Amino acid sequence: MKLKILPLLVLCMLIFTLSAGAETVTGTCGKQLTWSLDLSTGAMTISGTGSMGVFSEAPWAEYTGSIRTLVIADGPASVSGYAFSGCTALEEITLSSTVISVGSSAFAGCTALKTVILHGTDTVFGFSAFADCNNLQDIRVDSLGQYLGYEHAVSGLYLHQPGIITVDGAPLMQLVIPQGITAIDARAFCNCTGITSVSFPDDMTALGNYAFAGCTALKQVTIPCAMGDGVFSDCTGLTDVTITDNVTAIGKRAFQGCTALTAVTIPDSVTAIGNSAFYGCSGLQSVIIPSKDITFGLTVFGQCNQVQLQVLCGSTAWQYAQSGRISYRLSGHAVYLEQSQTPPTCGEDGHQQHYACPSCGTLFIKSGDTMTETDADALRIPRTRRHHLEGSVCRDCGRTFAVDGKPCITIPKGITLLGSDALLNCGAAVVVIENNSITIEENALASPDLTAVFLPAALEKNEADWFGTAAPEIIYR
Repeated sequence: MKLKILPLLVLCMLIFTLSAGAETVTGTCGKQLTWSLDLSTGAMTISGTGSMGVFSEAPWAEYTGSIRTLVIADGPASVSGYAFSGCTALEEITLSSTVISVGSSAFAGCTALKTVILHGTDTVFGFSAFADCNNLQDIRVDSLGQYLGYEHAVSGLYLHQPGIITVDGAPLMQLVIPQGITAIDARAFCNCTGITSVSFPDDMTALGNYAFAGCTALKQVTIPCAMGDGVFSDCTGLTDVTITDNVTAIGKRAFQGCTALTAVTIPDSVTAIGNSAFYGCSGLQSVIIPSKDITFGLTVFGQCNQVQLQVLCGSTAWQYAQSGRISYRLSGHAVYLEQSQTPPTCGEDGHQQHYACPSCGTLFIKSGDTMTETDADALRIPRTRRHHLEGSVCRDCGRTFAVDGKPCITIPKGITLLGSDALLNCGAAVVVIENNSITIEENALASPDLTAVFLPAALEKNEADWFGTAAPEIIYR
């Protein structure tokens, strides 16, 4: 007769002892590790020293449906990958401080798991270690620094259901991130319903995706740095949000479902707002956007039926509000185009130097750094009464000028000086001056009867207060 001899490692893993009444099963799971399962209570303990063995099937595979609690005692250094995967009755896990490694998918699919108690500050959790632990709602650690040191999103070590994180025996409520921590891992505090406030150190650089999603008791937060997608989504108690100038983008779904949020100011530093960033913020009424140039994703303010944007005329936010039929009001103008002063002519009015909004055409005058709205009449410089003849026709307005028998005085070329009050009350309607180098003194042409004065073109640059209160048309030839 031939005997079949099993390999030693497999044989060791299969050895177990049945106590009286078959209440307890035991076995080995490493060179110096043993496991013990009380079938009546579902309590399992792993003890000894060193690392857990690597196996294609766990030594306790026959009893996976019976394990309800698991304690890794002081001594064991690791939990192998897939070791407790699919233990659907497992509700609570305690890992001692000696456990420094938890393998990939070690507890994946433990759908009844509610509580994880951790004592190791240096424990490294593998990929998907707690994947699909959809009822996990109670995580207990000895210190906040310990918890912040874990990789939450990669391993799945976070609250999958609304629950609490307990630090040193007390529920985490007023969360103060210590100095030296520069980033919060994705999902680190998601669904933590005990957190009422969060404060960050000055050197914080990043908030990971969904880091605080579902923190329904959180009421106020100041955001100091870049934030990923969904960071504060479904924080239904959040009423006060301050976004600092260090933030350059608001991620997708960042505040989605924050139904208590009523107002927010988005600083000029923000250049992009992701898809559905404020979707479902049903209480949101006011969003101030001072930026001239900011891009918007899809449905940023979807289901925000009360919201009104405060934007700059001509800005991309203004264009977004118009295209999306979102209520808005103007807080200023995005662009001011400078308009140079235009001198008046005899044919057209001129205008003062001013500025104009290219989008709506509103006019402004500038004093220092302040723009003051004005209107066209205030800027108008009335057309001049001065004409420049080419022949007998004004080159600017096209009008023809001739004496046509009106009372006329001609000052011939031989006259070199026209003294003060020289033609006062002369009764002439027209004065013609022929000498292009004549000297004309103040009020020399101050006759109220004057309607036109013909002057040599060379005298235009010498014109002074010749006319007193008279207002004749001045025609340069």
